[in-house]
Amino acid sequence: MAAFGLFETDIVINGENWGQGEAVIWGRRNLNLVPQKGDHDAGFNEMGWDIVPATSISYAASKNLWDTIMVPLQPPSIANRATANHWSVTLGALTFVAPDGITLASGDGNDANIASSNYGPTTIYSNNQIDDCLDALNTDTPFKILGLAYSIKFMDATHTKFFSGAQNPLKNARLSEFQRFFTKMDDTVNPLSVMANAKTNGTYGTCITMHGDYHVNEIAQNQATAYTGNHAENFYSFTIGTSNGSVNFGVSPGIDAGTVYDGSTIEVIESASKGLQQNGGGHWWSMRIDINDATYPPEMTITDKDRNDNVTWSKRFTQYRGGNYAFNVTDDISDKCTGISSSYDVIDA
Repeated sequence: MAAFGLFETDIVINGENWGQGEAVIWGRRNLNLVPQKGDHDAGFNEMGWDIVPATSISYAASKNLWDTIMVPLQPPSIANRATANHWSVTLGALTFVAPDGITLASGDGNDANIASSNYGPTTIYSNNQIDDCLDALNTDTPFKILGLAYSIKFMDATHTKFFSGAQNPLKNARLSEFQRFFTKMDDTVNPLSVMANAKTNGTYGTCITMHGDYHVNEIAQNQATAYTGNHAENFYSFTIGTSNGSVNFGVSPGIDAGTVYDGSTIEVIESASKGLQQNGGGHWWSMRIDINDATYPPEMTITDKDRNDNVTWSKRFTQYRGGNYAFNVTDDISDKCTGISSSYDVIDA
């Protein structure tokens, strides 16, 4: 429960435990919260990655605390095939799905092999949980957000944990699970992967990802060409960094806005190496999502801001535009999208 300032060993920023900071406390008291656990909420750092949850006393104790305090705040569970803590909620034109990257993770990863394929745990989400989440994404809502505990993929060839545009990246660490989630081409498989499903690949509906466990503000358009058995990937990922006092993250000199690696493009990257993140120096980014479902086709605008409320990125997504493409907010898109009128269930937030 470090986020609530309950640990005396919390890293101190400007003489203050970060979890007890005035801004953090205000946020916890005034902002709606729909929680999903990560490694620090479920015991030690790297829980589920290179620490086995099933045999960890810390995990058992943390799970009891999580189940007592946080589970009552979570949306409905979607544990149809898997016994993990994954959930989904639909609010008007938006469906949010939150997988659990801890409970079913094997914890047998090895960072010493970070440059090799599948260096991570033999299980992270599990195919059963992934199928549950893909089922939840298979809705008629125009927009979907998939919230992942781990990063997507490295953004340079160095594959250095704290500097390569990712932290514990799913594609590099557990390729088979990344493929099942995002690119698997077998259209006879039910449910369909993100890029195989018209409701999530931009043809009918748009899907983006938000992820944690990377301590910098990063926005990337994840792209790669199709290959045997897998569709081309094309989806955005967002992470707004961390509100704690982590000091071990930077960005290598070869990674900056505009960097392209393996077809993917980094559009925003802010980090300690630029003097913007650590020790209270500016690592309080935020992301605002506005959905306009009164227009046709519906639009979702995402705005990324730094701690001084400066806009660092703002684009909009729309229904019926293939490839999960993001338009500039000033673009005229009246002739860019075609399709039939859609309907979806509206749930009051």
